[in-house]
Amino acid sequence: MRTLLRTVATVSWGLWFGGMIALLIFVIRLFAASRDTGLVGAPVLFRSFAIYQLIVGAVALAAMVALTYQSQSKLLTVATTLIALSFIAAIPIWSVTGRLDRMRQAGQSQSDEFKHLHHLSEVAYAGSAISLLLAGLLVTIEPVQTAQSLPLTPDNLPCETGTTDQPVPPASSTAG
Repeated sequence: MRTLLRTVATVSWGLWFGGMIALLIFVIRLFAASRDTGLVGAPVLFRSFAIYQLIVGAVALAAMVALTYQSQSKLLTVATTLIALSFIAAIPIWSVTGRLDRMRQAGQSQSDEFKHLHHLSEVAYAGSAISLLLAGLLVTIEPVQTAQSLPLTPDNLPCETGTTDQPVPPASSTAG
């Protein structure tokens, strides 16, 4: 179960963080190619990503909470907290994205309010990206407990195939 949770958490985190970095690259390239194209295309990308990150963020957070509960790892607790902060930031990002889009459509993209909301959005995205990066690093360095890393106890000592749990009598010595 722990392997499944770790896999779901890692894949959803990767989709979220990777999507955020891809969004940044795509928007920069759109504006570099043509400002007019960027003004039309970027809002579509941001609206799409705002919903996407709520979905993959919820999956990542749920998997991390379950994994942290199972493992009781302090590193995973910190990573889960960072993912939770990014998810919490995704909610106002989604809301601000909608407001910015409505203001842009109403021709208010040069207003002080639009500029202020745009700045807040940039700060939220940057903070979320840093938080996700740190969470991903923590999950990566958190050791995976395998059978090889378990402490040896009488219950998990290796034994040869075909042996029984019966004590082995001492070897008798015969002089011959």
